[in-house]
Amino acid sequence: MTIAASNYGILDSSSYSIPFAQVLARAVGSAPDAPWFMIGDVDSFKLKIDTQKKDRWTKNQRVQVKALQVITQLEASVTFKAMQQTSFIRAASLLGQAVPFTQDAATAASFAISNPVVGKIYYLPGFDVSNVACATDGVTFDVVDQALGGIRFTAIPGSTSSVTITFDKAAITGTDNRNRIQIGTQTRVRLELMVRQVSDIGPKSVLHILDAQLAPNGDQDYVADDFVGVELQGLAALTSNGIGYWQELPA
Repeated sequence: MTIAASNYGILDSSSYSIPFAQVLARAVGSAPDAPWFMIGDVDSFKLKIDTQKKDRWTKNQRVQVKALQVITQLEASVTFKAMQQTSFIRAASLLGQAVPFTQDAATAASFAISNPVVGKIYYLPGFDVSNVACATDGVTFDVVDQALGGIRFTAIPGSTSSVTITFDKAAITGTDNRNRIQIGTQTRVRLELMVRQVSDIGPKSVLHILDAQLAPNGDQDYVADDFVGVELQGLAALTSNGIGYWQELPA
């Protein structure tokens, strides 16, 4: 008897996926017509579902046999790494809130420095300084950082025990978009998230997480030799409408 070769066929290649996505967010509890904002370039986005199980081992035979396993607990979590460090992402990484920094303009403000040392750097109490001067004879300095108000003395007479520096500082208003973040003022960041697949490889879809309770995960790099990102991780919490859903979209 000749047995014919098996012929199962193959699945369509459209089921392969290289997932690229646009990640969008808004605050939990937003009105249905509230706008969403883009997280930007995200290096990875992961949804993890952990479970706890209970096993039933029989006791009516010579050897116990596992007869049943049921899931008794479920925990969903999300982790993503944002590569574009917007004010929101930077604030989330510091568990803070970005608020506009303001500064009143001042002319000929003064700052006294005791026991100044040549070669050392001192910071004036203001940002965006200009017209920096010192009336003490023989004292010279360089402005090393105008934005941060840094100066470094280059010459100081030996008898000088203190100097007074005068300077102007520019007005900084909310429209200048110079945010300040107070570190650690928030305990978590709660976001409603959508992960909208945009890759040419794989089915189009959206993952919608209704309440992601996030906090920074891992070290924050402030000196590095490559592009750096901010990783946020946390619970995908259960809401009255569930944890969320995955929805298929047109190709």
